[in-house]
Amino acid sequence: MENYKIKRFIGNTVLQILITTIGLVIGLFINDYANNKASEKLARSTLISLQKEFSYNKEELKRVGNINHGLAKLIQENEGNRDVVLFDIIQKYGKVAYPNFSEQTINNMLSSGVLNRIDFKILASIGKISASYQECMDASKSVMSLFRETSTSYVSNGSFEAESQKTALKNLIVFQLNNLEQVYEKLEEFDKLLLEANIIKQ
Repeated sequence: MENYKIKRFIGNTVLQILITTIGLVIGLFINDYANNKASEKLARSTLISLQKEFSYNKEELKRVGNINHGLAKLIQENEGNRDVVLFDIIQKYGKVAYPNFSEQTINNMLSSGVLNRIDFKILASIGKISASYQECMDASKSVMSLFRETSTSYVSNGSFEAESQKTALKNLIVFQLNNLEQVYEKLEEFDKLLLEANIIKQ
């Protein structure tokens, strides 16, 4: 009788431990599943926000490209015309554009913990875009620097320096425009990846 009670007690204890363990495992599984779902949802919403940010940047690329293309065209039209110096062209055109990229979402991604939830191809695309932003900004700084320099210093007509200034700024703008185009292409590639992943719709 005593042995029966002991066996029954041990059996009940083991059963309770087993039920508790199963309950804990199920609870951890549900919690992990919920966390994964939340992380996936955050990653998806982050990519959608990033795509909106990139759409703004594409418009910014178009704006800068249109303005600076006009200046490069005007310079080209006056190359070889020794009666017109770069100072005159700049005074007539009056402006050069510099891209103002929005990078808030990219910067937030680094601290949000969603990177491990994003497809590698998409992450690689974001990395290329970020790098191309910097290249584009460097090219734009060179354009702005020469533009400011020549807009405040007059070089006399007909001099070799006057003609070389025109060629130098035109070449810098052409280089910048090529950079703008490369960034735009990378942003378009990013959109295609999101479409393939069904994150955005056509």
